Parts: sequence; structure tokens; C-alpha cells
Amino acid sequence: MNVVLEAPRRAGRSVVAALVRRELWAARCGPAVAVQAGKEPVAMLILTGDRVTALDIGNRALTEDTLDSLCPGVLARFRAAAADLEAREG
Repeated sequence: MNVVLEAPRRAGRSVVAALVRRELWAARCGPAVAVQAGKEPVAMLILTGDRVTALDIGNRALTEDTLDSLCPGVLARFRAAAADLEAREG
């Protein structure tokens, strides 16, 4: 299981991206292989101007430390991805 940042999307004047937990399970069952995968949201990151807001799925604010414990370096990656999106879309 790991937590990753999804690709950002524009929403009006803001850029949003989901932070999701992904799971992948696989097992060999005789000659066959059983696989199960899942993805669930953990938080939403919203960039408006220079301000990033992070909310969990219960709509509670998350601190930078909490985000970093879930996915180290996620804020820097989100800002870079948002800047790249802005450069591509103008």
C-alpha cells in the first residue's frame, strides 16, 4: 500500500489534485494468479494563487507535517505539477 499524488486538474482559478492510497495484492493459486487492486482518496490538495489548502475526506484541514507523513515531499511535487499544468495550458 502506498499514497501517491494524482495528476492535477484545473478547476476555475484553482488547481486541484487528489492524494490517494493504492493497494495491489497478488497471489499464485496453482496454475492461476489472483490479483486485486484498489484506490481510495486520502486528501484533496487545492492551489489558489500561492496558497495550498489540504483537506482530508472528512473536509478537515491537514497540516504540512501530516501531508509529509502520508507522502513525503508531496507539497513540492504538487506545486511543480501545478506549474507544469499552467505552462502547458497557459
